[in-house]
Amino acid sequence: MTLRDLEIFCAVCDANNMTTAAEKLYISQSSISQVISNIEKEFGVKLFERYSKKLYITESGRILQDYAKHVLLSFNEMQDKLRGYGIIKVIHVGASVTIGTQLLPEITKIFSEIQPDVKIQAFVGNTSIVEEKILKNDLDLALIEGNVYSPHIISKPFLDDELVLVCGRANPLYNKNSIGKEELSNLPYIVRENGSGTRELFDRVMNANEITWEPVWVCNNTEGIKNAVIAGIGVTVISRLLIKKELQNGELHVINIEDIDFKRKFKMIYHRNKYISEPIRKLMELVFANYAAITEK
Repeated sequence: MTLRDLEIFCAVCDANNMTTAAEKLYISQSSISQVISNIEKEFGVKLFERYSKKLYITESGRILQDYAKHVLLSFNEMQDKLRGYGIIKVIHVGASVTIGTQLLPEITKIFSEIQPDVKIQAFVGNTSIVEEKILKNDLDLALIEGNVYSPHIISKPFLDDELVLVCGRANPLYNKNSIGKEELSNLPYIVRENGSGTRELFDRVMNANEITWEPVWVCNNTEGIKNAVIAGIGVTVISRLLIKKELQNGELHVINIEDIDFKRKFKMIYHRNKYISEPIRKLMELVFANYAAITEK
C-alpha cells in the first residue's frame, strides 16, 4: 500500500462516492476501484459495503481512515517544509513550444497576481521532452499541445486549438483563399522537429489523407518558422494563436484546405502519483477557469 493509495482511499471516504473522488483526483473510476480492491486483498478486510449503488464504510475502513489521515497530514507537512513552504514557494511548470510562447506568460502573470508568494519556474520544450521531465518529477505539471503515452501520466484537455496553412506575401498562394488537398503534395514545407505536438498532428493528418510531402526546413523555433514563411522560403501549418499579429499586418495569409482540418486540444498533464499542493491546485483551477480569457489577450 502506497501513500497514493491512502490519498485515494481518503478521497473516497470524504466523498462517499467513487465517481466524485475520481473527478476530484483527476483519475478514472476504474483506477479508484482497483486501489480499494488491492487494499482489501492485501489485508483481507472489507473497507466498504455496497448497497443500492451507495458506499458504507465498514469498521475496518474506519480504522484505516483514522490512520490514513494522520499519515497523509504528516507526509504533506514534511513535503511543504522540504520544499520551502513559507520561505520560497516554487511551482515547476512545463510547456510545449506553442503554449510556452503564447499562453504561459499570461498564465504566469495572472497567477502571480492572485498568489504573489508563489513563483512559477518555467521550462519550454517539445512535448516528448516535457513528458520525460514529468516522469522524472522535474516538473510539477505541464501544458502541452501533443499527446503523451505513458500510463503514469494524467492528461486533461483544457482548450481547443486549430492549426492553419499559411504563406507569406511572396508566395503565389497569397491571393488564394482555399486549395484542394491534391495540391498539398507540391508545396515546400517548413515544419517543426520530430517530438513536437505540432509535427505529430501534421504528420498524422497528412498520412491519414495519403498526402506525400517533403520538408525544405525543419526548425524547433516558432519565430524562426514564421520568419522563414514570411521570407517566402515555404509554407507551414501553425496554430492560429501564434500568428495573430502577422495576420493583422498582412505578413501571413491563411489558405483554407478543402475537406481537411488540423484540430487538437491543449492538455494539462501531471504524474498520477503527484502530490497536488494547494498552490498547484490553484494554478490548475486558474488554467481550467480562465483559458478563454487568456487566449483573447
